[in-house]
Amino acid sequence: MLSNSAYSKDRLQGYLDEIDVCDDEIESHRGTFMQQCRGPRERTKEIILAAKEAGINPVAFRNALKAHRDERAQERRVAKLDMADRADYETIMEALGAYADTELGQAALERAQKDQEQNEEALNSLGRGN
Repeated sequence: MLSNSAYSKDRLQGYLDEIDVCDDEIESHRGTFMQQCRGPRERTKEIILAAKEAGINPVAFRNALKAHRDERAQERRVAKLDMADRADYETIMEALGAYADTELGQAALERAQKDQEQNEEALNSLGRGN
């Protein structure tokens, strides 16, 4: 059990004050990051507006953009796999064939990947993972 001195007001306030400094620093970094993102976000909006002005259905285009971004994110996830996991992934994709290109197939693959990540996390928490 902690002594009463561990709960002294001054000591506790000191910890809170130190955390406040860290929180302020994080918020400053977040503000800087958001400011740096402003330009690319504005350009993205301009490109979407240009597509709309060119006669492209904006709702359909946004959905295509989301699908494109999702595909790029999937490619980045696959690129991060180690050689053995990537080989197994490619084997699975070959076995699934065109099914993997459907929404249902993608959902199944994402679920399988999530399950694998959770299993790896569980093993790592036991100290037996990679």
